[in-house]
Amino acid sequence: MKLLFNLDYQTVFGEQLVLNILREGQKTECHTMKTGDGLRWTYELQTKEEKTESFLDYYYSVCRGEDTVRTEWLVEPHRVALAASGIVMLYDHWIDIPEDSYLYSSAFTECVAHRELAPIAKLLPQALQRSAIVLKVRAPQLRPDEHLAVVGAPVYMGAWDARRALPMAEQQPNEWVAVLDGMRLPLDVEFKFVAIADDGTVAPLWEYAANRHIILPDT
Repeated sequence: MKLLFNLDYQTVFGEQLVLNILREGQKTECHTMKTGDGLRWTYELQTKEEKTESFLDYYYSVCRGEDTVRTEWLVEPHRVALAASGIVMLYDHWIDIPEDSYLYSSAFTECVAHRELAPIAKLLPQALQRSAIVLKVRAPQLRPDEHLAVVGAPVYMGAWDARRALPMAEQQPNEWVAVLDGMRLPLDVEFKFVAIADDGTVAPLWEYAANRHIILPDT
């Protein structure tokens, strides 16, 4: 299995991006990333086939020589499921400490806004493993009786009808994931996330900002 990490981060002369792999009970693995322009940083990681419930946690840091000058927020690192085979392409954003970081405390995630997390195996259906597009977003402001969904321009994504939005699953506290069939999507996708009440009695709450827009890699 091959993991291709991609991160856009503007560095200055002398700075280097490092990919840090977290292994339970083991020392963190540090891998120096590559760049051709000081903005798009990449790294290719080969890993053995894993069980369907396996995942990999990781974070990025900025180094200057032997010194670490900046690190991502580590309360909830990046996570990728290892239930797929072949090549997995990851496009990440740098994670800073959010203004609502208190919503990630155990008081909220385990008591006030507790929800059952989705097993890794359920996020990557066997039929989609070879052509899956995975969207991830963090939404700590959701209430305990709400779940997140994604709706977009393609008919497969509901054609902007929230009643046909694709449900998302909470992979780790406040991080929601949608696994989409890449064969049913155009390369140019426009979409939004919506909060939906579990009992369906409240109108969906749409994002206020402009539509999200991504150009998918050719899989």
